[in-house]
Amino acid sequence: KLEQNYRSTENILGAAGAVVSRNVGRKDKQLWTRKQGGEAILCYKAVDEKDEARYVCGTIQQQVDAGKGLRDAAVLYRTNAQSRALEDALRSRGIPYRIFGGLRFYDRKEIKDIIAYLRVLHNPADAVSLRRIINVPARGIGETTIERLERAAESAGTGLYQAATDASHAGITASATKKLQAFIAMMELIRADLGVVTLTDLVRRVIHETGYVTVLEQDRSVESRIRIENLNELMTATEDFLEQHHDSSIEAFLDQVALISDAEQKTAAESRGVGTDSVTLMTLHNAKGLEFPLVFMVGMEEGLFPHSRSAEREEDLEEERRLCYVGMTRAKERLILTHAMERRLYGYPQSNIVSRFIEDVPKEYVETAGWHGAGREASSDRTGWRTGRRGAGMNESTATEVPPRQPDKSGSPRRYYRGAVVKHATFGIGTVQRSEGAGDDLKISVSFPGHGVKVLAVKYANLEQI
Repeated sequence: KLEQNYRSTENILGAAGAVVSRNVGRKDKQLWTRKQGGEAILCYKAVDEKDEARYVCGTIQQQVDAGKGLRDAAVLYRTNAQSRALEDALRSRGIPYRIFGGLRFYDRKEIKDIIAYLRVLHNPADAVSLRRIINVPARGIGETTIERLERAAESAGTGLYQAATDASHAGITASATKKLQAFIAMMELIRADLGVVTLTDLVRRVIHETGYVTVLEQDRSVESRIRIENLNELMTATEDFLEQHHDSSIEAFLDQVALISDAEQKTAAESRGVGTDSVTLMTLHNAKGLEFPLVFMVGMEEGLFPHSRSAEREEDLEEERRLCYVGMTRAKERLILTHAMERRLYGYPQSNIVSRFIEDVPKEYVETAGWHGAGREASSDRTGWRTGRRGAGMNESTATEVPPRQPDKSGSPRRYYRGAVVKHATFGIGTVQRSEGAGDDLKISVSFPGHGVKVLAVKYANLEQI
């Protein structure tokens, strides 16, 4: 069946069609366009997610300098958590942006919850933050109990945290008092490590020891998985903060988050004005039906896109290909695919393999740019990229030297990337922290709430990937 596409150029349609044509059950449908030829699809190889974000910003700035509008550019990603590095880079350069169909990173519920925990740990007198998290996740401390605590605190001239510590004197039931005591004991145990452990380890402790991530893991819904990914990204954010600031205290981090929130509120208010020019960020799932002259698809790596959860079943992998096709065909004139050699997950750096979707693009549609192996591109922060030769393809030995894709076996480290969620028959649901070896020798370290970190031989552990 031959159908006309009114949006994309011939090169973009050809590249996208080649990716989705790998689907076994796809009906034979060919698209044609009057936009013959067009620019080659650019594949940019970044050093890490920060280099990737710098490149995106640099290229967008080039477009603006050439007379294009910010609204002409869109950045698409597979998971919500990927927006954080992009938001940081855009904000630092003063480039206005909007999140289509979602919230900015620090406005997301799970991020605000963990930040509230950090505020209480730093300053127990912060009653607003304490009220937010005293029963999050649910621990049986209801509204009636909280109101009685507030009255007791006002009567005694103390704070809410102190009132919770002396709950037995606040006219609260024995059952509620016991729950409050358990909450305070947990908080004090974590507070004892302030200034002892790193900021990232502190955030990790809060996420796990409060039971926050356990509730999400047990829920197993798509929304909960997204929240877990965002919590993992928060740990990456703290690692970035530690690298960039001399003062690595919790107070300094909370001050930065407050500054970001203030700046974003101001930007959001300004962006509600008529005709505001801004870059659009969105997940691939939100992109259907939209179109932009310039489209970036970032994070084109195995385990990220296609997502690791889609590696088990062919029908899930085919859905990922369809999603890739949708993303690629949002571009009217220019399409840029980016992947990073290393990306932090769960706060740890992880080496990545280029997505099979990039490898599926025929060489005649492709130009390569980015990391050439000899060092970081000196121009990456200005223009963001250096172009390779057209037609080099992603399957030949080119300047970007894409590693060959390996078969996805049960012993493949790709299935057990840092931050992957697995289930063990004895220890329950846990989160992978690191892996070593491959095949029958693959071993992974998994953090199980209530059981600590366990080192497991994948061959014998009989793990279920969530």
